[in-house]
Amino acid sequence: MFPDVVILAGGLGKRLQSVTGGAQKVLARINDKPFLEILMDYIASQGGRRFILCVGHGSDEVEAYFKHKYQDREIIFSKEESPLGTGGAIKQGSGHVKPINFWP
Repeated sequence: MFPDVVILAGGLGKRLQSVTGGAQKVLARINDKPFLEILMDYIASQGGRRFILCVGHGSDEVEAYFKHKYQDREIIFSKEESPLGTGGAIKQGSGHVKPINFWP
């Protein structure tokens, strides 16, 4: 069983604003596909099916794009109501992770 995948997807992306125009950095397009879609497709090709996206800045854009994007994957949005920082976002998102029993 592939473990849940937690992805930080809520940073301001200040260094990428010239590329993103202020939009959420995980939606920056590479060959006409958002970076996050490329990443999730790769992880899914390795067996990943359950994604927890830690979103904050630009969360509405990210949620709108991915909410109904895939039928073969579960996407959970862990939304920051106020900025939590990297550790805080991961801590909040980890509450959605399903435990895995490695021992039969």
